[in-house]
Amino acid sequence: MQRSFYYQPNLYSSIIFWSWTFVILFVSGTGWLEITTIQWFTIVTFILFLVIAALGVFRRRLTLDTENSSLILQQILPRHNRSIKFNELQHVVVTTHGVRFELTRLPHVTILMTKNQKQKLVAALDELRTTATSRQP
Repeated sequence: MQRSFYYQPNLYSSIIFWSWTFVILFVSGTGWLEITTIQWFTIVTFILFLVIAALGVFRRRLTLDTENSSLILQQILPRHNRSIKFNELQHVVVTTHGVRFELTRLPHVTILMTKNQKQKLVAALDELRTTATSRQP
């Protein structure tokens, strides 16, 4: 069974990514206001903004893969995907704006999520934990 949730990376990475994304939007708006007519440059930069913003929202997914017993953090570029095995998780800490996974091999991984997504993730992880402990003899 696989369940997916949308997320954003830690606060600093999110601020940097979205700041540069909005720079593209502001360049598009500035080009439109300076020339006072819609030019190809304005259209191209606005479409570029829409594509990058859509990638930043919809390509970042956290997938719970129960068959492989892992969490998969999918990022914008597929080669940067990160896989965390369930046995590497020490604690799952719910923060005010996201979730922090404390691991055995690394200090921790922090992601930002909406309140609804965060509640569903914690419920799914609790459900997995209870089924894993009930299967053990």
